[in-house]
Amino acid sequence: MNIEQEFYLFLKERKGLHRLFDAWITQYERLGYAGGSVVVENVKQEEMEAIGTFLGCDLRKQKQIHIYWRQMQKAMDNSRFSTCNIEEVFTLWKGKPLRNKKEERRKKEEFENKMIEKVLEETKDTYFPMWWELQKKQYPEFFHKVKKLLLEDKETLLLCIQAIEQLPYLTHNKKPLAVFAAEISKDPHFFDKGMSYQMLYKGICYRMKKEEPNTLEEKNKLFYDAGLIRDDISNYCMLCHINAEIENQGHAGWNGVSVK
Repeated sequence: MNIEQEFYLFLKERKGLHRLFDAWITQYERLGYAGGSVVVENVKQEEMEAIGTFLGCDLRKQKQIHIYWRQMQKAMDNSRFSTCNIEEVFTLWKGKPLRNKKEERRKKEEFENKMIEKVLEETKDTYFPMWWELQKKQYPEFFHKVKKLLLEDKETLLLCIQAIEQLPYLTHNKKPLAVFAAEISKDPHFFDKGMSYQMLYKGICYRMKKEEPNTLEEKNKLFYDAGLIRDDISNYCMLCHINAEIENQGHAGWNGVSVK
């Protein structure tokens, strides 16, 4: 039996140390190393005595115990377990390999960065790379939504980029938005709402160098200028100089409204 196994059995036999070492394992997995501090709350008498004996201090009448790793290290250095590998002890205690959350986060970030680089390379001849940097610097809230879309639904993102590159106004044409959406994605409702709509809308503003509109009328005009006719204005026209008559006389209600 090696020293790590001896320390494991030492801990296992002392129930009052169990919650303390559970906390240290959680801390180790979060940081990726033994350090920092842990808190044991609602401490029982058995835990006060066991932890106090292990650390060499009086912890009586304390409802919670706040312990730094340096205190743990000092206690182990002053015991027969001074040479043990604490990571091996934690692994024995947990009964399976430890999770290194810090390393997991690093690997996740590395994977995401590679995916982002790949998309930026694939779209280097489009508006997207410069637009991406603009969103990152000036519109961080929306940038995180775009980043989420890139990482979770790359196909949708690429379709949105394709749409901006093929806006009808670039070839002096106009199309109903539903027709354009079906040509891009085979779904006439693809740009109706959600991130697909936001990507198209903001992409048009960027591509046409226009400020984002404030009203529905202005948005419709923006889409129209981009060559896209939204369904709610596809049959829109403006009429004037209309009057209502009844028995060859002006309708009083109509006249009242027009005067007002």
